[in-house]
Amino acid sequence: MQLSQTAKRTELHPDYAAIGNLHEELHAAEHLEAQREVPFRRDVSATSLLSGRADFVFPDRVDECKATFSKTTLNNAKSGKPEMSHLTQLVCYLMEFGLSRGRIVYGYFERAKTGGLVRKDKTVVEVSLGPKDEVWANNHNTGYTGTDLINSMHQIDKWMHTTQLAPRPTANGFMSACKFCPLRELCDRAEAEDLLTTDIVDEAVELIEAQVGPTPKITKEK
Repeated sequence: MQLSQTAKRTELHPDYAAIGNLHEELHAAEHLEAQREVPFRRDVSATSLLSGRADFVFPDRVDECKATFSKTTLNNAKSGKPEMSHLTQLVCYLMEFGLSRGRIVYGYFERAKTGGLVRKDKTVVEVSLGPKDEVWANNHNTGYTGTDLINSMHQIDKWMHTTQLAPRPTANGFMSACKFCPLRELCDRAEAEDLLTTDIVDEAVELIEAQVGPTPKITKEK
């Protein structure tokens, strides 16, 4: 899912793409009745578009599959704390399709002795939208709402049309979106030197185009 004007999607590291596809195929084998890769698009403004594809859409819920090499990510999900970006993505799909229930299905992968990638563990985070627009994860109120999502999209769109550097996104519960961002150091320098987006846009584009996803830490099968 992405909010863009004309930006192209950054490609994933090949190993991440491989486990993502494998995780979805394993899930699909268990849910033949679901619609897969259901697209949606919404105009945020005259020049900005929000678009994406929901992995699995059922009559009463949306399942979003997330594959990882990180045990920390898996354990956080088991405790009802999914990645905020994953939660935001699923909430966006629920609002778009008019549903109040969804699931983030995490799969943990390791490298097998044969060289292949094997799903070693799986967990599901149950997500729901409450009557007051609040977002719940495994019966825990995240402090996040659907209104927060809409406001964030409009705020991002607003900053996309200025030369001022946008404020850092807040952690809003679990984790800062800046933690793994390839532009984090560039933003640090821009803030320290009081630069405008026009001063750093070329460097930012180069960093994004050079980014092929973080190198995964793959645990070897014992």
